[in-house]
Formats: sequence, C-alpha cells, structure tokens
Amino acid sequence: MKTKTIINTLQYWEDISDCVCGNTTPIGGCLKCDMKKCIDDIIAMDKNTTEREQNPENPEKINK
Repeated sequence: MKTKTIINTLQYWEDISDCVCGNTTPIGGCLKCDMKKCIDDIIAMDKNTTEREQNPENPEKINK
C-alpha cells in the first residue's frame, strides 16, 4: 500500500472518530489521537525518506 493511501485512510478514520482522552472509562486509549500520532509519524518518515533520496551524498543533514 502506498504511503499516501495509508495517510488518507488514517485521516478518514481520524476525521469521523471522537476524541475520548477525557473519558474516565478504561477503554484502552483514544483511537482518534492514536491515529493522529500515526499520521504525523508516517508523514515525518516519508519526508525524511524523500529528503534522503534527493540528497544521498549528505544523509547526516536530514532531520530525523
């Protein structure tokens, strides 16, 4: 699956989910916030990969 497809799928589910971080019922975490974190991490990893591909001679300059 392509990165863009994964991001779009997670964003869809994030958009229709409700944040339950303030809920006192032990439900195992907040799916909306977990998806947001995954989206942010995937975008950051994809950005770093793209930068490394564009600058293979200077990989140490890429923000990790």
